[in-house]
Amino acid sequence: MTAGMTRDRLRAQDLTHPFVGARALDTPADVHGLAAALAPLQTEDQFFSHLTSAELHGMRMPEGRRTLQLHVTGQDVSRAMRRPGVVGHKTTVPVRVVELGD
Repeated sequence: MTAGMTRDRLRAQDLTHPFVGARALDTPADVHGLAAALAPLQTEDQFFSHLTSAELHGMRMPEGRRTLQLHVTGQDVSRAMRRPGVVGHKTTVPVRVVELGD
């Protein structure tokens, strides 16, 4: 049992699979839902960036620029995150990560 869920529960048909290794009660319909589903799979040196960060911060997006692809940047990583639906980036430049409240 991991995080209070049995293997059978994790395989239940009422759960969706937004990402490999992630389960959700509902299919995420927007960038906030997708980010919430992906966040537990990120390492401590990965953070949302680019258009994803702008949307999560509530910035107005130009028409046609909204996307359900998530941008994730890793700091000092050997390889950018690679998953369907994720655009991975990596940087060696020092960054300041801002955490958003729940």
